[in-house]
Amino acid sequence: MKSVYLPHRAVACLADQTTKVETKEIIRGTLSFVGEDGAAEYRGQVEAIVWTISGMEFIAGLPDFAKNFVDLLTSMLRASDDVVSNVLETDMRPGDIRLWSKGEVEESSEESETPMPIAFGPVLAFMETSYKDATTEYFDMLEAHRGDLLSGSPEFREILRSDLCVDCFVPKEWTGIQGIKDDFPAFHKVRSRPINPRLYEHAKKELERLTAYMY
Repeated sequence: MKSVYLPHRAVACLADQTTKVETKEIIRGTLSFVGEDGAAEYRGQVEAIVWTISGMEFIAGLPDFAKNFVDLLTSMLRASDDVVSNVLETDMRPGDIRLWSKGEVEESSEESETPMPIAFGPVLAFMETSYKDATTEYFDMLEAHRGDLLSGSPEFREILRSDLCVDCFVPKEWTGIQGIKDDFPAFHKVRSRPINPRLYEHAKKELERLTAYMY
C-alpha cells in the first residue's frame, strides 16, 4: 500500500465506546481488497490514524466501507444473503415454498386468537351493523336472555318482539339525548374524589410514573 504519513494530534474512541487512543499522525493512501472470487479487486482512498497495537496492522470500519468501498460492501451482503438462503433451504422438503420469499406474511395463531383491544366494542360494532342484521340478532338473542321466571310467558315474549321494544333496543338512528331544556347548563364541574392523605405520596409517584410513558 502506497502511503503518506502526516502529523495529526487527536483522541479516537474505538467501537467498544470505552477504549480511547491518542494519536500523533495519520496515514493517507490507497487500500485494496480482493473479492471472494479471488479475481475482483476493490480499491479506495482511506485516511486512518496511527497508533501501536498488537495483533493487527490495519482496522477498517463500516464508515470506510460505506464511503470508499460500496461495491465491495454490496458484494459481501449479497454473498451473505446467498449463504443464509442455502441454510434455510436445507430443512425444506421438495416443493415447499418460503412464504416470505414472495412478500407474503403468515399470521400467527396468537395474533388471530387475540381480540382487538378497543373501548365500547359492542356499541361500535352495533353502529356498523345494518338495521336488518341488528334486528335479526336481537330476535335470536331473546330466548337466551330471558330468565326462568318469564321464560314461559307468551305475553312477555310478544312484548319483547313488539315495535315498542324493537325501537328501544334496536334504534334505526342514533339521535343522542333528546328533550333537554334551554336552561340546561352548558357544563357541570364535578369535584374530584379526594385522595387519602396517607396514600397521597404513593399515588403521586405512581401517576408520575404512568404519565412518563402511558397517559
